[in-house]
Amino acid sequence: MKEIGKKIKSAFTNKKDVERRTYITLEPSKEKIRVLDEKGLIKIEILEACTLENFQCPIKIPIRILLREGTNLLNTKILTQTIYFYEENEYIYFISQNEDFIHLSQRIIKEDQILEIEVKVDKKKKNYSITKYIHDKNYSTKEVKKYPMKEDSAFQFFCLEKKEAICLLQTLINCLEQSNKIGQFFSLRELYSCIPLVPDKDFNPVIWNDKITLSVSRFFKDNDILVEKNFIFAIMLNETREKIGSIGYCYHENGGFTYTGNVYYDIEECYQHQGYATLALELLKNLLQKNKVVNDKDLYISILPNNLYSQKVAVKNHGEVFYHGPVPKEEMLCSLDGVEEVVVYRIKLNK
Repeated sequence: MKEIGKKIKSAFTNKKDVERRTYITLEPSKEKIRVLDEKGLIKIEILEACTLENFQCPIKIPIRILLREGTNLLNTKILTQTIYFYEENEYIYFISQNEDFIHLSQRIIKEDQILEIEVKVDKKKKNYSITKYIHDKNYSTKEVKKYPMKEDSAFQFFCLEKKEAICLLQTLINCLEQSNKIGQFFSLRELYSCIPLVPDKDFNPVIWNDKITLSVSRFFKDNDILVEKNFIFAIMLNETREKIGSIGYCYHENGGFTYTGNVYYDIEECYQHQGYATLALELLKNLLQKNKVVNDKDLYISILPNNLYSQKVAVKNHGEVFYHGPVPKEEMLCSLDGVEEVVVYRIKLNK
């Protein structure tokens, strides 16, 4: 037990720094907390939520690492969670998680400083924050920057630029992808479901322009992309390689009109109304014009009558209204999805 405490403490302080940093100690009761050391992977389970003052134990943990509620230390509530700590190569990791949150911390020991990247994820709200710390060799913090900052914050000099934040997040995840220990206790797929990135192995660019790239999650060999009938592409920003939406094409043998259409696109809310759907549809159209199977078929985009933005996307790609009216009750679009009326635009591929 003492050895575990030394490992955790050494990751965040040196002897001179212990007294002046904020720590909590964990209740030694086996009913409330379990601590395991499995070949260098330390696992700490907090089984019961508790106030800060009720934790007493030889194992010391910086309070910033823990998942908690409260606006200050006096009313802080420590949540039930599982914490993992391990060292690998030149990195030190702390990972805290429960049903609602994930908290990742990576420290990189350099010659003259220590770089710490901290990622907090809200799994229910599907949002995240990234904080960059720079400590000196005595673990005294010299710089703190965060993304995103609140728009009305008076401390914008603490703001971490989005491009740098996403780059740091990508670097951290790449390290975890290559880790020999992470797979024992943590699913990176769960993390990817909450952040706008895709694994390196799933990033296979097919067609792009100066702003976005259409990527598939599996690799097409040689000219396979030119004979495929169905596509689902991730829409990626070139600058940060964020996934901002998806676009797809579904081939119909008769090549004719359907109430559901054969093309769909969806852009994440925070990236809407910035022209990305228009660019993605243009790229898809250019790709399908080269496809040996579908290049003689027209594109049909089915849109709700009140979705004026999606209609503008179709119009900007030379789409024309092909059908505007009710959806027959026997159609699955009506019977299952409850859609009673659509506007269907047609885009001629060889126009």
